[in-house]
Amino acid sequence: MSNRFLIRQFNQWQKVDTALVLATVVHTEGSTYSKAGRHILIRESGEHAGLISGGCLEGDLAEQARDVFETGMAQTITYDMR
Repeated sequence: MSNRFLIRQFNQWQKVDTALVLATVVHTEGSTYSKAGRHILIRESGEHAGLISGGCLEGDLAEQARDVFETGMAQTITYDMR
């Protein structure tokens, strides 16, 4: 999904949600579904826009985002798919 799509989705969700989490891929190694710079926007409900994997990491990121919603503190999450 394009950054334009995520910006439009952000603007739409911002009207009804108090908080949103933007997760960004910051580093990859080897063969990956997406490279650094890819984003996913997550609502407090767990709904998300964008993909950073073939669908296997988005659900976990929504779970990890709960901590960010609760604490307001950014996190770095590392996935090792080897």
